[in-house]
Amino acid sequence: MIEAQTEKQNEELKRNWIAACHASALLGLALPFGNILGPLVVWLMNKDRYREVMLEGKLALNFQITASIILLVGGGLLSGLCILLPMMVFTFIGFGLVSWIPMILAGIKAYNAYHGQEFEYPCSIRFIK
Repeated sequence: MIEAQTEKQNEELKRNWIAACHASALLGLALPFGNILGPLVVWLMNKDRYREVMLEGKLALNFQITASIILLVGGGLLSGLCILLPMMVFTFIGFGLVSWIPMILAGIKAYNAYHGQEFEYPCSIRFIK
């Protein structure tokens, strides 16, 4: 009985850490590069404890690094275009709205991971293998 209860608690804790790998990316809303630092800290703390956390942490980190690179390059290009073409302000506002997409996807992934459902990030370069 105690062993079954411990197993259930261990499984619940593992699901919480898996969800935290993805949800911690929301730290990017408050801190620059918090979307990378949050998953990195959760992954480093628990990668040796749970195999699933190690795998999900890599997924979260790879996606957030990819999204950050895309947003930095895209923001740089749009900034250059805004200097050349003043009407590009509307595009810059649209880019600001697009920058929320990685945060929304991280929230969806955290929810699905906690409930044991599959959800793949749409594009991600595997920086961490």
